[in-house]
Amino acid sequence: MNRNISLSKLVLGISCLAIIFLSFRNPPPKPISWDVLGYYLYLPLLNSYGEFNDSVYNSLKTKITNEYNLSSTLYQAHKSPSGKYVIQYSLGLSYFFAPFYLIANTIASYINYPTDGFSEPYQWAIHLGGILFTILALIVLRKFLLIHFSDCIVAIVLFIVVFATNALVIFTSNIGMPHHILFGLYILLIWITHQWHLQPNVKKSMVLGLLCGWIIISRPTDIVCLFIPLLWGVADKATLKAKLKLIQSKWNYVVLAIIFSVLPIIPQLIYWKHNTGNWLYYSYVNPAEGLDLFAPYTWKFLFSFRKGWLIYTPIMLFAIAGIIWSFKKQRTWFWMLASFFVINLWVVSSWTCWWYANSFGSRAMVQSYAVMALPLGVFIREIKKHRPVVIFSTFIVMIFFLLLNIFQTWQFFKGILPSDRITMAYYLKVFGKTIYHGEYDNLLLINRDQLNEVIPSHVKYEETTLLYENFDSYTNNILNKNLDSSSQSLLIYSGYAFHNIIQLTYDELTQQKEYAWIRTTGKFYSKNMHFLKPGEIYLVNEFYFKNKRYKYRAADLTQYVVDTLGHWFQFQVDYLTPEPRRTSDIYKSYFWYRGNDTIFVDDIVVKKYIPSSAD
Repeated sequence: MNRNISLSKLVLGISCLAIIFLSFRNPPPKPISWDVLGYYLYLPLLNSYGEFNDSVYNSLKTKITNEYNLSSTLYQAHKSPSGKYVIQYSLGLSYFFAPFYLIANTIASYINYPTDGFSEPYQWAIHLGGILFTILALIVLRKFLLIHFSDCIVAIVLFIVVFATNALVIFTSNIGMPHHILFGLYILLIWITHQWHLQPNVKKSMVLGLLCGWIIISRPTDIVCLFIPLLWGVADKATLKAKLKLIQSKWNYVVLAIIFSVLPIIPQLIYWKHNTGNWLYYSYVNPAEGLDLFAPYTWKFLFSFRKGWLIYTPIMLFAIAGIIWSFKKQRTWFWMLASFFVINLWVVSSWTCWWYANSFGSRAMVQSYAVMALPLGVFIREIKKHRPVVIFSTFIVMIFFLLLNIFQTWQFFKGILPSDRITMAYYLKVFGKTIYHGEYDNLLLINRDQLNEVIPSHVKYEETTLLYENFDSYTNNILNKNLDSSSQSLLIYSGYAFHNIIQLTYDELTQQKEYAWIRTTGKFYSKNMHFLKPGEIYLVNEFYFKNKRYKYRAADLTQYVVDTLGHWFQFQVDYLTPEPRRTSDIYKSYFWYRGNDTIFVDDIVVKKYIPSSAD
């Protein structure tokens, strides 16, 4: 090989070509969908729709769900206590999307596409912008790494980050996701932090502050980015004193950086104030999700076959080893790296939905690869100083992890490895497989996204009766003599619209199994059944976390009315337990009557079905 050829530049070129090729494997793209749509929604609302009221919400919902099929619902926004709608996600990523949105808006008007923010020109603009930003980020990462490592080491690090981690999926099929954009922003932050510490000035201070504020308002849990400039160059007491002295002597630049870090956040505060009446607003209204900082799911996050970070990106074990090694070999990075890694891992593994939905491996760690590239370089540099047998063994394992990631990424795109619900049994069955085998699907975790919840007949369950109530022992005034016997039945009327059936904890229902089905059967009657309208009598199943409701299902019992004759109608309603926020969460079931007449119910049976131990 010609010694004038830079190996790292060659790897960079290969990486960029691979990203471009894979990004266009299934055109046309729809990056503006699902969660990305929530981050992007600020732009079309600001430009075309005005005040986010009921009319705009309904119009957007129809356009997004029916016309463009970008999301099954408009879950990305909700009505705030003030009565106005508010977007669930923070607006930081809309800064990134803005220039591409404006370009697409101009193009769409010239080529007669709808200028609504969602048509093809906008989709392609975000897609192409994301690809360009990834390429820019890798260029800057290479430039920074060459300051500290040899060209060969930089080449290896770049190749690992792109091809040996789950970032490959994010870079090519999840363009526009916050992890993808934040990966680039973190690289720019590392670069400007390095430059600021060499020679601080006004321009660098402004950029440093803007990047910190931009990252934080893009994804508030990434406030851990502050460890990068705060602990940069701190190795011991002497360097800590030197850092404090630098801050003191350059206090004007530090203040400038702080001011500029606030600027990207101000529009968010104004938006919250305008739409909610409060300067600060917690926009994640789903009580089933949230941060449990004092009860993190770190072990599952790292090693679960469902989404374990080190199961699907095992090569990052070497980066973790590099952090440890940097204590002796690159001390000026150690405290920054260790603090960032530990706190970031703690925060992302504290999210109750720790598997982060549809992704290959743990997508929440992808942005951190910008930082983890540093200890990865340290590890490779130091391992090269060991005996040949150690070097050879290490690189054989690295190559295996690299090939494993490429192969499993291919399996992911082919649907052999699903984006969620993987178990150890399923993983071992499909390991090395090149063809999808549907017969293994029964080894997956249960699909909680099914629209029509009906207990499957092909699965073995242990059945337990939780409640049988014929109301014969009741004596209070809400009871009435049964119409066709001497027994009693429950009377529900407009003044007594709700009647509780049963209440249990998730643990009591599932007995530490993955899930439980709940089946409620019974019968109901109305003297004026021909007046009963759809939606007047419901059987409700729901869960509560700290008195906040989630997994709400209201089954309209009028669907069981087969004619208008005045007699009893049988009903049967199945309900699948959700992923709980905590296993102590409360399950409730009750009748909800919305009519103006009276309804009789009787012979209520509630049974639970948990997976058989024999399976």
